[in-house]
Amino acid sequence: MQLLCSITHIDLIDDIWEDVDGIIVGAKAASLKYPFTLDELVTIKKKCQMYDIDLYFEVDILIKETKRTVVFDLLDFVMKLGPKGIYFSDLAIYDYALKKGYHDLLIYDPMTLMTNSLDAIFFLHKGIKGVTLARELTLDEIVKICDMTNGQVDMQIAGFIRMAYSGRHFINDYLDYIDKPYDKDKTYMIKEETRDKKMHIYEGREGTLIYSEFVLLALNEYLKLKDKVARFIIDDRYLSHDLIIDIIKAHRVVDEDNVSSIENELKERYPSIYFDTGYLYNKTMIKKEEKDDRAISAE
Repeated sequence: MQLLCSITHIDLIDDIWEDVDGIIVGAKAASLKYPFTLDELVTIKKKCQMYDIDLYFEVDILIKETKRTVVFDLLDFVMKLGPKGIYFSDLAIYDYALKKGYHDLLIYDPMTLMTNSLDAIFFLHKGIKGVTLARELTLDEIVKICDMTNGQVDMQIAGFIRMAYSGRHFINDYLDYIDKPYDKDKTYMIKEETRDKKMHIYEGREGTLIYSEFVLLALNEYLKLKDKVARFIIDDRYLSHDLIIDIIKAHRVVDEDNVSSIENELKERYPSIYFDTGYLYNKTMIKKEEKDDRAISAE
């Protein structure tokens, strides 16, 4: 089992390296989430070597035809850095990696789509390194898939959850509709009528991401799954520097005796954060209401 942190700030590596087995990064040329240039990726690789932690790379966008050359050239560059694995969501990357002979490094992460053992087994039989489970699965469902795949699965265990991704530019489209300008320096939030809290919504050149209204914190479940999951992922997106460090450390020191005290300490230290176990005990099926209003705001 490995504990990985998906990072969006290089400086964070210096503060977490003792408590993680590796980091996940991406390049802004083929990502919505990651801001790193090619030169910064080289710097990150050097830090990984210095701290003796693994480097994982992620391409988290749908690849348009006009973007294929850019993404494939990027993958050629990344392979020179010697990544431990490559997370991907677009199957064009599998085809390219298969031709290049490194498909065994790939970890398929289709966000909301990896929901059953049959799909997981199908892709694992393609010779890839692993599959990342949908964040909306229950604990029981996760255990079943792990048992059927010999633990060749990854899962997010902490942080805001990416709930949806689209190649469309929803914020700009909405603001154009209500005749308001888009401000790239603002943090935009969206609120559905069926939810009590707002969710982060981010738009970049490659589309739009919507995050959960809660920060996933599942220390008890982490302990139960440690022997079943290959790689646990902690996501730093929208979390403060201190909070992400504390969350990572919590996963390193937690055991059956201190799990409750650690969880309570985090909640007391960060009272403004809405911590939750996400969908681990909740089925995601809901009935569609006749009226489904949404509102968007900037903070």
